[in-house]
Amino acid sequence: VTIANTAREHSMESLDSRLSNINYRGGVSVEELALEYNSADTGDNSKLFDVICVLEVIEHATNPEQLLAAASSLLKKPVPADNNHPDDGGLLFVSTINRTPKSYALAILGAEYVVGLLPVGTHDWSKFMTPAEVETILKNVDGFDGGGLTTCEPVQGMIPRLDIFSQTMQWGLNPHDTDVNWIGSYSHNSGKKIVGVQAATPKN
Repeated sequence: VTIANTAREHSMESLDSRLSNINYRGGVSVEELALEYNSADTGDNSKLFDVICVLEVIEHATNPEQLLAAASSLLKKPVPADNNHPDDGGLLFVSTINRTPKSYALAILGAEYVVGLLPVGTHDWSKFMTPAEVETILKNVDGFDGGGLTTCEPVQGMIPRLDIFSQTMQWGLNPHDTDVNWIGSYSHNSGKKIVGVQAATPKN
């Protein structure tokens, strides 16, 4: 709630008029927001979202299937090109931690017990999800034309790399290493592509 209120205050002070049209909401879960939108049932696709980000959340959720279904229901649906207001649909980004021996060693043993970056018990390895599991959940949500969401681009691993000069941690995308952190993109439109984003394999 505090973050949303702060963002709203900054938007009111900004000279960019586009920011004044943003509806900042805080303290509302995606499930509650989906219930609000679906209860209105206006059928107005323009009221739905172009982009939804569910980043580093589902591994902490009590019911990740319900969370992802709610997020999917808020995503813009494709509108045919011959329509007065064509739209190729929205994009859902999901990032989480893969359930692999490597993720247990790094994200739990390493980050929580050895280095102490996170409090012990922050993560539960059994709640980590593979890309295939998330893809299956999203395929089976009750979405556009009775079908769910499909993957837009190959899933990418999110790889940290220490910059020895600045002594800061930098992140890169690597489609060949999704063993720990990974991110995927999904849409109602199976042909949708992400323009302007290119994955780069971090240098050794």
